[in-house]
Amino acid sequence: THEYTSLLDGLRVNGVELPHDSEGNYYLSVGDNAGDVLGGKWKMSIICSLSMEGSTRYNDLKRRMNGISNTMLVKSLKELEDAGLVRRKEYLEVPVRVEYEVTEATEKLLPILSSLAQWAAAL
Repeated sequence: THEYTSLLDGLRVNGVELPHDSEGNYYLSVGDNAGDVLGGKWKMSIICSLSMEGSTRYNDLKRRMNGISNTMLVKSLKELEDAGLVRRKEYLEVPVRVEYEVTEATEKLLPILSSLAQWAAAL
C-alpha cells in the first residue's frame, strides 16, 4: 500500500469517495490508473499495431514488435486483456490458432492516444 492511503481513508470530493482498488489503495489521479494499464515499453505499441492491423495472430504480432521477448509479449497481452483493452480469440484447430484484437473500449481510447501522440510530437 501507499503511505498516503491512510491520509485519504474515507475522503470524499463532492460527496463521492475517491476511486480505489480492491486493496483500498486510492488513485490520486486518472494518471495513476491509466499508467498502470498503459505503462511499460510495449503496451502502446501493441495497441497501435492491433488497431491498425486488426485481428492478428501471435507470431505476426511478435514479428512486428521488433525486439520484444516472448515473455514480455505474453505478459503485456495478458495485462491488456485483463484491463479489457485486448481480446484473445482461441480457435480449436490443430495446431491451436490464437488471435488478438482490440476491444470497443480500446476503440474509444484511440482518439485520446492520438491526441497524446500529437502533443508529445510538439514538445
